[in-house]
Amino acid sequence: MKLLKRNLKNLFFLIFHFTLSLPCPEMCSCKLVNSTTCLESGNFVVDCSDGELSDQIKGLGDANALDLSRNHFELRQVLELVREMNNLNKLTARWNHIHTLDGAYLPVSLRCLSFSNNIIESIRKGFFNHLKNLQSLDISRNRIEILNDDIFIGLIDLKYLDLSGNLIFDVSNWIGSLTELRTLVLSRNDITVIEDYTFQHLHLLEKIDLSLNRLNHIHSKAFLNLHSLKLLNLSHNHLERVPYALKLLKLESLDLSHNSIRIVHEDDFCFSITNELILKGNKLILIDSQSFCQLHAQILDFSHNSQLVYIDRNAWINATSLTTFNLIGSKLTALEDNLLNSAPNLKEIYIDNDILNCDCGVNKLINFINTTNCIDAPSTCKPRIISHLLPNRLVVDLGGSVKLFCRAVGDPHPNIAWNGKLPIIGRNLEIDFLEKKHQGNYNCTAKNVYGQDSATVTIIVRNLHAKVLIMKVTSHSVTVGWRANSSSYERSYEILYRRHKEHNTSSYSSVELQPYMREYTISKLSPRTKYEFCMAAKHGSDLIPLHCKKVATRAVSYERLGILSARNYVITGAIGCIITLTAAFCGLGILVRKFNKKKRLQDNLYAANEHSSQTFLAQMDAMMCDDVTTPITFENRIAQFFEENEEDSDIYQTANTPT
Repeated sequence: MKLLKRNLKNLFFLIFHFTLSLPCPEMCSCKLVNSTTCLESGNFVVDCSDGELSDQIKGLGDANALDLSRNHFELRQVLELVREMNNLNKLTARWNHIHTLDGAYLPVSLRCLSFSNNIIESIRKGFFNHLKNLQSLDISRNRIEILNDDIFIGLIDLKYLDLSGNLIFDVSNWIGSLTELRTLVLSRNDITVIEDYTFQHLHLLEKIDLSLNRLNHIHSKAFLNLHSLKLLNLSHNHLERVPYALKLLKLESLDLSHNSIRIVHEDDFCFSITNELILKGNKLILIDSQSFCQLHAQILDFSHNSQLVYIDRNAWINATSLTTFNLIGSKLTALEDNLLNSAPNLKEIYIDNDILNCDCGVNKLINFINTTNCIDAPSTCKPRIISHLLPNRLVVDLGGSVKLFCRAVGDPHPNIAWNGKLPIIGRNLEIDFLEKKHQGNYNCTAKNVYGQDSATVTIIVRNLHAKVLIMKVTSHSVTVGWRANSSSYERSYEILYRRHKEHNTSSYSSVELQPYMREYTISKLSPRTKYEFCMAAKHGSDLIPLHCKKVATRAVSYERLGILSARNYVITGAIGCIITLTAAFCGLGILVRKFNKKKRLQDNLYAANEHSSQTFLAQMDAMMCDDVTTPITFENRIAQFFEENEEDSDIYQTANTPT
């Protein structure tokens, strides 16, 4: 009966709207839609996207949904259009020119709002305060870097928030007020760390997407109180191991693909995952014993881990829910029976069978793969050490750490032991702080009743290139600098100092070095006293000196005012030479300029004299020849001179001709 009433209501609503023939704004399209998250059935939708419209559109007052995408609008124009739309439930303004969310209020009736793909850089505090009915907010693909505290404090019913594709690097302060949130999308940002208690107030949160960030650390209580979380995406980050914070969760799906995880350690996945665990595209080399103490997932994806060579036979126990196991792209040469027996419902295994060794490590696996290479695989065999886990030679800096894993397959399962300079118990060789005494060969041996196999690793301890530099010495102080190679700066160091000949190491005083420090002045020293200064690597409470230098403080009488020391004489002489050369160059420049100025004056004077001579000759001709009508110029005067000479020559020739 209720369904019939609802259908009749919707039908009446449609007939009513078509009867009234609601006007559709010019260059827009209009329609009635079915029920959605943001709209109820029969709502009037106006699509004005891609229209290059002005902000003077008429006839929008009755619309329940409005799309203003791709119109080059600024926020002011959008707010002006929707100012009197009291029934507006959904507003989409993507691909516009919105720079800042600031200004007049949006309609209170809004349930869904999208400002994605704009150029938003900031949001004014209080911009969303009145939108108490808003359930979905999309501000993805903008340029937001910082979100102020309580920026979303008015969104008391918000269930979906998409801030992907921005420049956000901190999520610890602004997110706490969104207590009704179900989905949070923060992918493609610049987040590096998730602090403790970041999501502690978001009890209803079901999905978090933190993919494609730069995450390298997640604090142990970052996911505290997320009791409803089902989907967590941490893919495409820089995580080097499985975060401890995951132990607080019960998930349906976890994506850790395309990180930098090398080893899945014991108890890393001691929490519930009921559907899918994805670890593809990491740098995995080893899945260790009891890594999955509560494996309830149906799908395990370890594909495209090109360095994965071994999965421990006890990696999981009683994995009754596991149905699909993807190992494509790994370098596994064996998959032991005990591992597969612990997954009785396993139906599909994806593996590159061309790399498998045809021995007792593949007996159970033959039932899952289509191969004829291992039909006659033996049921028992001698041990085979997984050599890819053990390098032949390992060079490590002094003070570094080493962890080597010796693993072997065989049936019966072999016993593993290490031999070397230190007593080693178990299958792992671990040294937290390497010293010179640790350098040497270490041998791993695997034995069972059918034989044995061994592998040797040579560990070389390399000195750190750290050096103490004495910068300045006075009677009561010494300024010390230091130099270290790039790898050395990643460690913690201290400067140690004491009087020379005090051989008891407890007499050292120390100064802890900070990354920003380049030199340090040690004061309150005694005059004319020899001291020893050392640079030491720090490891826990231990300090190991790496390089030392001895220096004596000056006598009190040595310190005088002025330039007295030979070193200062050299500096003063150099400065004097520089000043002298500078003055000489300046003087030479002045002389060159004066010479050029004098030359220009002479050239100008010569040109003026030549002009005056021409004028004088012209004036003389004018005085001597008043009847000449030809303009008197220098050229005419020369021509006249030659004519007169010719006349004189004719007279001379006439006078001397014989009659």
